[in-house]
Amino acid sequence: MHEKQLAPIGRLIGLIFLVALSCRSAVAQASALPPLTIPVGLEVCDGGCMNSDGNLGTWIFHGQKRGKAQWSRGGQVATVTIEQYDYQRIVIRREDLPTSSSPGFTAVYEGTMRNKRIEGTATAKWPGHFPQGKPPGSVQYSWFATVPLTTCSPAGTSNAQDAMEIGEKAARFRQPLSTFSCFLIAARKGDGQSKGIVGLMYRDGIGTAVNYDEALHWLKAGAIQDDYNAQLGLAQMYEVGIGTAADPQQAQMWKQRADNNPAIIRQREQARQQAQQQQAAQQMMFMGLAAVVEAMTRPDVYVVY
Repeated sequence: MHEKQLAPIGRLIGLIFLVALSCRSAVAQASALPPLTIPVGLEVCDGGCMNSDGNLGTWIFHGQKRGKAQWSRGGQVATVTIEQYDYQRIVIRREDLPTSSSPGFTAVYEGTMRNKRIEGTATAKWPGHFPQGKPPGSVQYSWFATVPLTTCSPAGTSNAQDAMEIGEKAARFRQPLSTFSCFLIAARKGDGQSKGIVGLMYRDGIGTAVNYDEALHWLKAGAIQDDYNAQLGLAQMYEVGIGTAADPQQAQMWKQRADNNPAIIRQREQARQQAQQQQAAQQMMFMGLAAVVEAMTRPDVYVVY
């Protein structure tokens, strides 16, 4: 074989050697990283969320391979099963429940972890839908997810707003101990809404032991700052006599304060616009973050706020 013929072969062998060396380096780097552990949950943006419609998915695993998922809009609920979760590949299978707004919908989410964020493509099937799909009934779309921060500490959380945001995520992902810890930090920093939530958690033993003295203290503090949930919770304690002597006059006063609270008035106005005024006006219930926290006492109830 002539020297001119050997030159391209030599270059090809050298290229193969460089590719192999690069692959070996990538594998070595991946093996040097700590193993990925199944997270408490994932905040998932897929479908319409990729077009900024705000329909964020809350996927709850609690360190297990099988979990539950719910989206903030549209009534979609599903079981989600992790089939692979490492630095090479992440695969999660979704199966919507019969009670979902999209029963029969299934999808396989594939992606990779990049800078603490999972990015990839989902392949979905929904018989009778996606007529333009190839094949009909199927579709592909992009998705990404992040592992939510659900813990905070007095030293690491600088202000009440940060503690509240982390506490909200902890509540959505069913982490009662972290929820209590974060809202207690925010309450001690003076936030009225957090004071009401802490009071309810002490009263009902959510994320902490039942302590009616502390419950009364924090509910009073939140109620004075005009927090609706604190006012309603305080009225209930006086009405029933929880942690204090029953006091119908105090119960009625705080119930009226709650009933005329600007927050509940705004909620009723929104309900009126949605033709739900009667239901909103007749039923007094905890709202917003307090509703998310209270839902943790009922394992089959998921509230996304």
